[in-house]
Amino acid sequence: MTRSLQLRATLYAHAGPVRALRVFRRGQYAVSASADKTLKVWALDSGLEMLSLEGHSNRVSDVAVSPDASRLYSCGEDKTLRCWNFASGLEEAVMRGHDNRLLALALTQDGRRAVTAGSDGLLKVWQLQRDEPPRALADRHQGWVSAVALTPDDRFMLSAARDCRLKVWDLESGQAVHSHIPHGEAVESLLTDPASRFYATGGADGCIKLWDLADHRLLAAIRAHRDWVTGLALNPDGDRLASVSRHGSLCIHNLQGGNAVAAFDAGAPLFACAWGEAGRLVIGDQAGRIHRLVLD
Repeated sequence: MTRSLQLRATLYAHAGPVRALRVFRRGQYAVSASADKTLKVWALDSGLEMLSLEGHSNRVSDVAVSPDASRLYSCGEDKTLRCWNFASGLEEAVMRGHDNRLLALALTQDGRRAVTAGSDGLLKVWQLQRDEPPRALADRHQGWVSAVALTPDDRFMLSAARDCRLKVWDLESGQAVHSHIPHGEAVESLLTDPASRFYATGGADGCIKLWDLADHRLLAAIRAHRDWVTGLALNPDGDRLASVSRHGSLCIHNLQGGNAVAAFDAGAPLFACAWGEAGRLVIGDQAGRIHRLVLD
């Protein structure tokens, strides 16, 4: 360990586990999604709660922010995809198109389409500016989908699932173009590099693996945690990878070599992490807390 990770504040944010976190507007705000059925928006500098968004009738699983940060999208175990106006805090739309719990969500770079996935292994693509049902992909996972992500050019989407598989799909055709088993166990977390260098998977084996985005070659394997890797986040500079685990540990990894440069123990299982600017990051735990940290 070569860097110092400082805890700046702990927010007692939710009455249930924090399932997802996103930082937006140049690190000014964070939005959290919780099993307590709510989303909340926080001012990162002060830690003040700016908005509390209520509407889901069951656990909120994931959240995404539109490219212009004017809208927030959430999905949950009530089988709905919802749109919220950031300025007013009002719910603008409730979209239904799944028969089972929704667990994962991603938006395209232009904010016009969303990908959702659920406990039945099925992925669907939504045209957010049209009043029409979502399009189901031709195939499905044989287990619940833990995470979805899109490539920076929006040509492909990736899905990670409890059937141990990572799948790559052509967004336009909806056809699966690649599938492999990254960890030999459930794949719980996933991200794509904005610079198109790689994608990363986190598994139930406690490992993080980096894969070439073009040909899916294994680039690196990092033994990161003693338990499931439940969240991954890449810093804005693209040289540090944060990972969190069910064991309650946060690790910061140097991508040049894969070594751990800092760590933090939250004392409770962690499910989400997100970077802000200037080395700031937030992590969310099972107790409903959000920890604000700075990597010095």
